[in-house]
Amino acid sequence: MLRLMDDPKPDWQVFYLNTEWIEGPEDFVSELMAQFYEDKRMQRFWEKAKQTFGKAFERIEDVDISGVKLAFREHLKTDWQDRGKGLIALLEDAEDRILFLIDELPILVLRIAKNSGTEAASEFLHWFRGIRTMPELQERVHWVTGGSISINKVLQHIGAGSKAINDLQMIPVREYSIKQAKAHIKSLLTSEGLKRVPGRVLEKFLNVIEIPIPYFVQILVRESLNEMERCDRKSLDETLVETAYKNGVLAVYNRTYFEHFYERLSESYDPSTSEVAKRLLTEVARRGKVPRKDLKRLYVNLTQGREDLDAFSYLLSELENDFYLIEDSEETNSYRFATKVLRDWWRKYHI
Repeated sequence: MLRLMDDPKPDWQVFYLNTEWIEGPEDFVSELMAQFYEDKRMQRFWEKAKQTFGKAFERIEDVDISGVKLAFREHLKTDWQDRGKGLIALLEDAEDRILFLIDELPILVLRIAKNSGTEAASEFLHWFRGIRTMPELQERVHWVTGGSISINKVLQHIGAGSKAINDLQMIPVREYSIKQAKAHIKSLLTSEGLKRVPGRVLEKFLNVIEIPIPYFVQILVRESLNEMERCDRKSLDETLVETAYKNGVLAVYNRTYFEHFYERLSESYDPSTSEVAKRLLTEVARRGKVPRKDLKRLYVNLTQGREDLDAFSYLLSELENDFYLIEDSEETNSYRFATKVLRDWWRKYHI
């Protein structure tokens, strides 16, 4: 998403908004509008806004960015749905095509539900769908949304149907291929001054990390360079990479990099389901690979004998969607952690 913002195509304007900290719908629209205020190419938009909405925008040029956001919130306070839609509709004749990058949308929806109730969250999602599908904007305004948790789980939590997002194409972000991973690792190392990176060292990186998730790859590369410096070495070898993983990646000082995976279970699942999910993950972490029937038996015990197969299947699918578990490729109907790194971390700190 950031690459799209940093390197847009010709005749495109890209606006990125991380919504993880936003409290409500009015703030969402206000933050989008504030980005326009800071972009000189949006002058035509401001002229139309002043003509259309009058007093709310008469002296908008005279205030700083915090004042702009405050003015928008005041404008949207009484009727954010229609007024927000009206503002975005002004993009119909924008000179360039507009791309909105909306990050952490599921977390925003959960926060709205927490602050204002599930009905308000559902209302926002349906309003947002209406904005994305406005006929007059189809050729001019485009949207990309992202999230670190499953939007489907959020829909279930707030009681909204799939219709709220059925205009969106789902794009799962997968791990690197082996070729991509090696190229990325080599690029990171050479950018830090290593002139030569032997093939056996690249293989060791992949052997240690197993599933080459970019985030985890970067942490291991950084810790390997730190280990090389601690040992006063000028090059990397397989032993340094192994040590960097055990004593660096999984070290207490790096716990914050992974703790989010544990905390977000409480944030995005209801309390009882969160505790069940943690127990299932602990069982998989302990055993490495667990047959589905064993997980089902544990689920029934944890839910006091409530053998709800639909709820159990849904929980397993959500743990897959959220990148905790994956069905084992060698043993049908058995589950393991999606990544070795996350399993090793869970075993060290949550068993």
